[in-house]
Amino acid sequence: MTEPLIITSFQTNKLFLSPLLKIKYPTFWNHFNSALKQNNIDYHFIPFTKDVWVTDFMPVQVTNEKLIRFQYKPSYLTGRYKETITDNKAICAEMKITTIDSEIIFEGGNVTQMKNKVLISERVLAENEKFTGKELVKELEKLFECAVIIIPVEPNDFTGHADGMIRNYKDNIVLVNDYSFHKRFEKRFHKYLAKAEIKFITVPYYGFENKSVYDACGMYINYLHLQKYIFLPVFNLATDNAAIEQFEKLFPDDKVVPVLCNDLAKDGGAVNCISWNIKK
Repeated sequence: MTEPLIITSFQTNKLFLSPLLKIKYPTFWNHFNSALKQNNIDYHFIPFTKDVWVTDFMPVQVTNEKLIRFQYKPSYLTGRYKETITDNKAICAEMKITTIDSEIIFEGGNVTQMKNKVLISERVLAENEKFTGKELVKELEKLFECAVIIIPVEPNDFTGHADGMIRNYKDNIVLVNDYSFHKRFEKRFHKYLAKAEIKFITVPYYGFENKSVYDACGMYINYLHLQKYIFLPVFNLATDNAAIEQFEKLFPDDKVVPVLCNDLAKDGGAVNCISWNIKK
């Protein structure tokens, strides 16, 4: 199998958002919009969105010319939440985005793209039971043109998405949440990474203190990396400063911009979740 250079968040330079952010999360929007303007970051709104979590339903960019449009039908959006399922096919047609279409049910928030491999949580297996595990991985590897590494789902995470657990850092190194509060899961998670020969650095994580499984407060790893900026979620927690200091050390060539995310996080996401950032 060839190993092309997959586009990672480090390389992205175009930002797209849902206009619903202004309506549904005005406090977050005021902070985020101000941060973008202060750093001269342009953005564009995506048409026809029914919710703000655009990274999940927009196509996944693999190379400059290759974007994959998956089926956006997550099992966690049931009952009254069905009305929030956005038609990504209509969006791509309106925006004149050419895609490779897949029948796999998948969300963009469940993939961490490294230089020559992608990390996807095992939630994708549960969402696509018509495939065997081997068949599904084989098809995903065909689409991404690289190795697919399956990792476990964080306990009590209703989305099961990788972008709340692990992010690409550099070479064969990733950033992962500090799961020392959950030793059993931490051991299992690290075992998966070791098997794939992936090294890791832990970053602060205080989501375990939240009373609701939908609350993402304390999830610093869900940051937006765009151009030379790290838009880092903060939550008015005592641990915010420690997180900011660590990210400034991890990314000395980038500017770390804190963004208050409390009202957004209460519905389960942070800055990466609401951003579709691509390379153009």
